[in-house]
Amino acid sequence: MSFFVVAYDIPDNRRRLRISRLLEGFGRRIQKSVFECDLNRDCWQRLRLELAALADPVEDKVRFYPLCGQDMAFALAWDKAGFPAMQRVWVV
Repeated sequence: MSFFVVAYDIPDNRRRLRISRLLEGFGRRIQKSVFECDLNRDCWQRLRLELAALADPVEDKVRFYPLCGQDMAFALAWDKAGFPAMQRVWVV
C-alpha cells in the first residue's frame, strides 16, 4: 500500500464533479479539492487510467504526492476547533 495526497484544480464543473466522485471511491476527502488515498498497486493503476479518461490534459491539473511511512509518522491533523488530533502511526 502507498499513501498519496491527491489535489486537483479543474475549471469545468462537470469534469470536477466526475473526478471528485471518482476520488471518493479511492480515498477520503479532506478539503474540497484534496483527498487522502491509501492505494495498492492495482488501485493506483486503475485510478490513473480512470483519471486519464476523465481529465482534460490542457485545462485540468491533478497532482499526486506520495508519502512514505517516515513522512506519515510526522503527519499532523487539526480538527475544526483548531486543536491537534493526535493520531499515532506505527510503521512496521
